[in-house]
Order: sequence, then C-alpha cells, then structure tokens
Amino acid sequence: MKSTHLKAIFATALFSAVVLSAQSTEACSAFIIGKDLTEDGTYLFGRTEDFPFQEENAAHNKNFIVHEATDYNNGEVIHDGDTGFTYPRAEHEMKYTAVPDAERDEEENLNGTYGAHGFNEAGVSMSATVTTTPNKWQTGNWKKIAREDPFFKYEPFFKEYYKEYDNAYQAELEAGKTTEEAEKQADQAAYSKAQNVTDEKQGGLGESSMIDLVLPRAKTAREGIETIAKAIDEHGAYDGNTIIIADKKELWYMEILSGHEYVAIKYPADKFSVFPNTYFLGSVDFSDKENVIASKNVEALAKRVGAATYDKDGKFLIARSYSTNDYAADNRSRIYAGIKLLDPQANISYDDPYYDFLRSPTDPSRKYSIQDAFDIQRNRFEHLPEYKPDDQIPETESKTWINNDVEYSHPVYKYALGNKNVIDPHIYQISSELPEGFGGISWMALGQSRNTPYIPYYGNITKTPKEFHSQATTYDSNSWYWTAQNIDKLVSENYSLFGNIIQNRWKALEKAEIARQNLQNTFYKSANLTAKAASENVTKDFLALADVVFKEMKVVEEKIQLAINGDQQALAYLKDISTLPALPKLHFAKTGATPTVVQKPTLSIKEANEMNKHQKDDPHFSAGLGTINDERLLLDGKHLPSNSQVQMSSHVIPSYQAQPVISPLASHINHEAKVATSEKLEQALETTKSSLPTTGSHTSRLWTSIGFAFLALSSLFIKKGKTNH
Repeated sequence: MKSTHLKAIFATALFSAVVLSAQSTEACSAFIIGKDLTEDGTYLFGRTEDFPFQEENAAHNKNFIVHEATDYNNGEVIHDGDTGFTYPRAEHEMKYTAVPDAERDEEENLNGTYGAHGFNEAGVSMSATVTTTPNKWQTGNWKKIAREDPFFKYEPFFKEYYKEYDNAYQAELEAGKTTEEAEKQADQAAYSKAQNVTDEKQGGLGESSMIDLVLPRAKTAREGIETIAKAIDEHGAYDGNTIIIADKKELWYMEILSGHEYVAIKYPADKFSVFPNTYFLGSVDFSDKENVIASKNVEALAKRVGAATYDKDGKFLIARSYSTNDYAADNRSRIYAGIKLLDPQANISYDDPYYDFLRSPTDPSRKYSIQDAFDIQRNRFEHLPEYKPDDQIPETESKTWINNDVEYSHPVYKYALGNKNVIDPHIYQISSELPEGFGGISWMALGQSRNTPYIPYYGNITKTPKEFHSQATTYDSNSWYWTAQNIDKLVSENYSLFGNIIQNRWKALEKAEIARQNLQNTFYKSANLTAKAASENVTKDFLALADVVFKEMKVVEEKIQLAINGDQQALAYLKDISTLPALPKLHFAKTGATPTVVQKPTLSIKEANEMNKHQKDDPHFSAGLGTINDERLLLDGKHLPSNSQVQMSSHVIPSYQAQPVISPLASHINHEAKVATSEKLEQALETTKSSLPTTGSHTSRLWTSIGFAFLALSSLFIKKGKTNH
C-alpha cells in the first residue's frame, strides 16, 4: 500500500531509514479462506488498505468508480506517473471497477492511481496489493538479494551503498579488523552515505498501476498472474508486492520478491492464510506448471548471492531465502491475531520464529462465513485480552522504531488488524454458481473498518453512487469516505462514551444486508437473465442500498456529535438498533416477479440472544435485547408495538404475496401472539406451494429454494395475514 506516496511525505529522505524501515510494513493486512472451508462454498479473500503515514487517524480519501470498456490505437500506452512504468495498451480493454486514490492527476498520472481492488466484465477479481518488504533487511537475506536484483525504487540506494561498503570493508580489513568488525564498520559507513540518495530508477511495475494493467485485459485469474509476470520479465518490478487474483474457478496468490523474481501459486481450496507485509511462501514444485508460475531464476539468484535456504528435506524455501524468519513486531502481531481468531486451538505461540502460511483449522468441521471475514478486518485483540491495540498507548508509554522494528515501552501494546490506519477494507466473496459476468460479491467499508459499515455489490455493476466520487482532500459532508472517517475519528476520540455502540449498530445492519444479498444470490444463480438486464438490475439495487446506508451514516454522524455534547436521547438512539432504516426493494421484475422488499434489518432469535448475552453487561450497549424464546411465531403484526420488531417482506410473483417475515428484537412481545408448531408451518408452506403455477418460469422453479431458504434464513418468522395460507 502506498509505497510511492512517500515522495510527497518524505521527499528529502526517500531511501532513508524511515522508508526502508517498519513504517512501510504498517501498511496492509490480507487473508484468504479456501472454498472448502466456507459455509456456502465460496472463496473469501480480502485486504485492509492502510495509510500509516500520518500520526493522527489516517485521512486519505478514496473513490469507487467504474472504468468503461475502451478501444485503443496501436502505439498508445499505459503511463504511471509515479513510477515511470509504461506498457502498451490492449486493442480492446474491458470494463472494470476500481478504488483509486482521490488525490490523483488525471492527465499526468491517470494510471498511477492505486486502484486497490476491483472486478472486470469477465468476472475476474483482484486485490493489489499488500506492500511487501523483507522482515529485517539490514541483517536478512534480502540485503544479499538487493546487491544484484533490487526493486527499481531502491536500486540507486543500493548501488551507492555497495560501492561505499566494498571500499570501507576492504579498508577495515587492511587496518587489522576482524571480519565481523569490518562488516559492522563498513555497513555503518555505507548506510550513512547511501541514505542521502534521493534518486530512484524509473520504469518498473509497481502497486500504483497494478489494477489498471491487469483488470482491463485478464479474462481469467491465471491470465492476470501471467500479465504481471510478463511485465516484470520485460520491465522489472518497482517495489515488492503480494497480489490476489480470482475467477469463479480458481484463486491465485503471488509474491514479487525482487526486481525480476516472483512466485505465484494456485491457492488450495482447503486452506486459509493471514498475511501482512512480508514474504510467506515455503517450498513449491517449480515443475508443476499447472499450479505454479515463477520467474526462471528465483532459486538460482538466491544461490548465487548466498541467500538460498533449504529445509531438512532439501526443499528450497522461498520466503526465508528472500527475507528472514524473524518477523517484524507489527507483522507478527497481525499474523498471530489472525490465526488465533480463525483457529483458536491453533498450536502456535506469539514468539514462534515463523508461522505456516497454508493452514488448516484444528477443528476439521469448522466452516467460515462472511461475518468471520468482517471480524478479521475489525479485530483489535478482543480474543486476546493479554494485548491491546497500539493506537491506545497512553501518554505515559512510548513507541519507537529501532532497526526496522517497532519497540514498545510496555509489551501489552501490539499493532492490530483493525488499526487506525485502515482506509479501504474490502472482502471478495467468489461463487462458482453465479453467472460468469457477476464475478462475485464485494463487501466494502470505505473508511476505518472498526466503525464503518460494509456494503455489498456485484462485480457487474455499471455505476457507483456520487458519494464515492468526491476528490476532496479535507472533510466533505457529501463524501462517503470523509463521513466514515469523521465517524471513526469522533468515536475513537470519545471511546469512553461510545465503546462499540457504533460497530454493533453496523453489525446489525450488515446482518440485514447479508439476508438481502442471499436472496439476490439465490435468484441470480438460476435467473438466466441477459448480461445487460442483470447489470441493470444489480446496479439499481446497489445504488438504492448505498443511498439508504449513506443517509444512515449521516444520521449516525449527527447523533454522535449530539451525544458528545451531552444529548442522552441521541446516545439512546444510537444504542437502539430498531431505529435502523428499512432496506430498499430488490429489482426482480425482469423475470415476471415483483420486487422483493426488505423492510427492516433482521436478526434471528439465536443472533439476538447471542448479542444480548455478550452485551448486557456492556455499559456502552442498551439493554434493548431481551432473551427471546427459541420458537417459531405466527404473529399478527398489527398488535405488535412498532419498536419491538424488525420486518422483512417478500412479493414472490404477482399471483402470490408472501406475508411479512418478522424477527422480534425486544423482550416484550405482545401476549396475543400465537405460537405455531413446526408441523403447522410445514403444512402452511405445502398449501402455499401447491397454489403456485407449475409452469417452467424462473420464479416458480425458484420457489423451493427461495421459499424454504426464506424461512431458514436467519431463523426468520412468518406473520399471519388476512389470507390464511
């Protein structure tokens, strides 16, 4: 993330200790969960794009845009104004989404914009990149690698460094110093000279243009990896990066190790990984061309410079050859926290020299959901009470950078996955069952993950809301990013007042979004719409949802400010999740179905009880969720208090109107509610099913999957209306 933005921030010391040190590693955290480990058989991968170059809350505006498909003439090129990288345009470049920096020069640097992540019209998805640096370059193998093949960004630095080092080392030996003493003195002299270098070699492929190179042209995930590999073979790499690219069939993981060396693997379906800003790959079979794409000299270079490392069986270890196995502190804390969150029984300790990259859960029956992915990106050591996020260090403690590592005056403070520097957390959910052009679902929270709601969209949308387009560099009330950033700033500065109130509110909203998204997924898996009709529908639905969510964010922002000024009613409002807005209609009309209407965010009985159990003793959360009996209820909604329920209703086809589905959220349900047995529910469903048309329409074929899923989904409840089905 953002390696070249240091030009503006550290212009006088681009290659100094600050740049090559751990501050550059406090940049991104990512994860992958294979499809065999998820509840619904989808791949999950995601990344938090972080901006760690400001002392206060990270403030770095991002946009969310759609690049239209474009045809180019022979001779036209991509130009990255940050790195000097140029590459021929494809004759036809596909439509794709991207999340670039708002502060960009559209004329001089159109493609050096840090596009971050996106889908293209072929259904390929990509997150780029996790900025990748050696753990401790001063003492690790990468220093040896950099003598022959540094990243372009650092080439002038290392050229000057080794020129001075060789002269100083020889002089120290001639003066009678031991080899160890000569190396130490030469290193100090060389570093002192080289840190004044401010030049950088131009031309290599960097993070800043990765999305804009790959997504317009790659029709498969493998083709995306091959595009990057070809560019590095021909032009070199500007900086170190880790990339994830997926399609509906497979997912690839790639590490760019040096100026011209890289390794990519087809990610196993039965593994999970958590990876911040360093190298992780172990041994691979370079002859397995189906599952491995690698530069031809990756092992030969390491051998030649004396960096090659092997395991006890003689297998070449990639990461340890190009780095060290001694993780920097801010990497270690995030790896350990992520593994223990996904696998609490994992047999690891905080101080292990290294962690296996490809992991299996200790419990073989463990399956993961999209909510687990949210939890990764929001995690602040809630599951590890022995640690606290380092952005909570009191004034009496300190945090310093020493030799490319962070050192705290108290060991309890660690760098968290859900840290203050997050600006663009995103999660991709890739289903093999959705039509190819959809790509999958992305869940994006454009702002700090800890206090920003995720919002889902399909990869085939054709437009994004205007609130994602503001290029303001300071607070803009009409900007999604700036509103989210301000909410997080206000909550973080007043944590004793708000605690997790805002995050809990967004979690309740996200449960409703998940239910709504599941309905869409079920429909589109079998709808057989034209690509144009599907894109039109999902774009309308996304724009409508974004409008509701952004308006809710503005309400929350206002209530937070009122609560800070002592307004107890505003604070009570924020605690009460029944005040969340209705979600908008879904556009299913293209197949003859009337729109599905999600009227209110929904929690199941189990989820409400679980939230109540964990939060009833939390002074930051209202005691508004009483224990709810785990029974199915047929309720007459007109007798229910308006603040005691959350509704979701559906209109499946014109000849049948399903009754509103209700999930109670308060402890006082009206005593006139009638309890129905499961047999009565099943009988009602059978009666309803038999009344449906038996034609081959998409809607009638979908009844079984939508109807029964509707009941099972989040343990929702059917309300009895005037017509007794």
